[in-house]
Amino acid sequence: MTDSEKIEAFDAIAIAFTNQWYDGRWTWWVSQPSGSSDTPRMTRREAIEDLVEWAKWKAKRQRPRRRLELLVVK
Repeated sequence: MTDSEKIEAFDAIAIAFTNQWYDGRWTWWVSQPSGSSDTPRMTRREAIEDLVEWAKWKAKRQRPRRRLELLVVK
């Protein structure tokens, strides 16, 4: 993927994963009203920042498993 394709993909994911609620507040992860926190974010930007922080946390937890999967496949 080129850098411009990555930017376009991230924008699409950010839009798909954020939701504005009836009260005007924003969250990510539409299936849960509060995303990763108990308090919905006030703006879409805050919701996206929260989503990025969660993704970084999740990536750290996934990396050891991926290494194990690669070892098993080989």
